[in-house]
Amino acid sequence: MIYGIRFVFSVLALVGLISTGCGNAAMFHERRAHSIAGRVHPFASRPQESREYRTSVSGVYSPSSPGYVFRTFYSDAGAVVPYRQGNIRFGLVRVITTHDVATSLVGMTVENGILQRSSGGKETYVAWFYDPALPAGDPYRNATLRVVVSLRMMRDGRPKGIVSADASHDISRVPKWLRSPNPSNCAWGGGGPAP
Repeated sequence: MIYGIRFVFSVLALVGLISTGCGNAAMFHERRAHSIAGRVHPFASRPQESREYRTSVSGVYSPSSPGYVFRTFYSDAGAVVPYRQGNIRFGLVRVITTHDVATSLVGMTVENGILQRSSGGKETYVAWFYDPALPAGDPYRNATLRVVVSLRMMRDGRPKGIVSADASHDISRVPKWLRSPNPSNCAWGGGGPAP
């Protein structure tokens, strides 16, 4: 029984449903008003956190479908970025199985990172995080997270959303703190690549 409970908490932490560390809303930087198509949209009119869990527009996609929206994030530019359940080619399944990065970090990168590239119907959001417990110069201390978002529309009238989330740093393996962030091992570094 105890092992079952530990497993459930491990899975919930991995997908970011338990908000700790870098996924904590208190760690978000202060937001400012922005302009989209010449109109100013204050952030106060948007949700303060990305808490739209497992919603599907008009029931187009069933919960077992790769197109099912697991979560929705909102970028600083005002873009709505769905995080779909996906499969090995895109979405939550690809990020967790291939890239091994926590959902809370993916969300912070989209919502607070810098839009670095936009071409071919895709956008790339970039942010960096660090482990404050490690000394400066440690190859595991800093990590740059790049989240690729597809703007191609799907049947539910929303963009395809997050395709992948790739972490880059001095070591080829993903540091453990990117898989399971918490307040003692993960801090927001800022938008853009790590210094």
